[in-house]
Amino acid sequence: MRDAKIIRTVAVEDINEKVYGDPDLFVAECEEEYSNQINAVADTIIKSDNKVVFLAGPSASGKTTTAHKLRDSIENHGKHSMVVSLDDFYMGAGNVPVLEDGTEDYESVYALNVDKINKCMDELYLNGKALFPIFDFENNAPSNRTREVSAGSDSILIIEGIHALNPVMHNNLYAKNILKIYVSMNTQFTHRDRVIYTPQTARYVRRLIRDYNFRGQPIERTAEMWVNVCAGEAKYIRPFKDSADMWIDSAMNYEACVFHHFFYNLLEENKYEYIPEIQKLYDLFDYFDDIDEKKIPKNSLLKEFIP
Repeated sequence: MRDAKIIRTVAVEDINEKVYGDPDLFVAECEEEYSNQINAVADTIIKSDNKVVFLAGPSASGKTTTAHKLRDSIENHGKHSMVVSLDDFYMGAGNVPVLEDGTEDYESVYALNVDKINKCMDELYLNGKALFPIFDFENNAPSNRTREVSAGSDSILIIEGIHALNPVMHNNLYAKNILKIYVSMNTQFTHRDRVIYTPQTARYVRRLIRDYNFRGQPIERTAEMWVNVCAGEAKYIRPFKDSADMWIDSAMNYEACVFHHFFYNLLEENKYEYIPEIQKLYDLFDYFDDIDEKKIPKNSLLKEFIP
């Protein structure tokens, strides 16, 4: 298995050749490569003595799907596993840090209730179980609901979130007995030896499409937010990625071919061509041949972004 920490370069010409030749086989190969990474990481976790895994990555890296696929792989090895999202520890509107322009900074690690996270982890360590909060995303506020999380001798807990590698999350009794995983797109795409589709651009496309499909957010709003998202990543995420014990590259070599068709339809339906940066993306997809989105497996990571 290749080293996911090293940026991989893939030529669009090679992608289009595979799309023309056998798109079904190409999709299957890409999905298998991602699954092989998941299974290799699961195998390493099981062979270790660590009972808690912190899994982090930047926006639209596929953290949620990766965490749950990792859980499934661990359980296929006969171990019990649970996934906890750090998003459930959000402080909620009116209780998060504020940027210089007065907007709330949801990218800050302190948009989360850090003290509560560590208290829950300590209780879990001491008692083998603890009540973890459930955030009310509809009202953007903590709720009164909780879920019981258990940690037996034969179970592995996966905690996922953009800030999971931040040291402030590890001020608890599990601190010396955790594994850290960094998930991100770490593949760039070239045309005639020129990089045209970077990992950050690919995540931006994922975020635009996901927010439109699943959060009902106009793509111009996501475009406006992206600057703060990237600034938050530079400040709160990237400084800690090298502390990860393992990396997973969540890029799918065929995804631009699927988004190509989907992105066109999204823009044409909503007439957003006048936004310069969106227009650039629109033009960028001309390099990629199209793959019908119906060819995407139902359990694909890409289903985190498109229905």
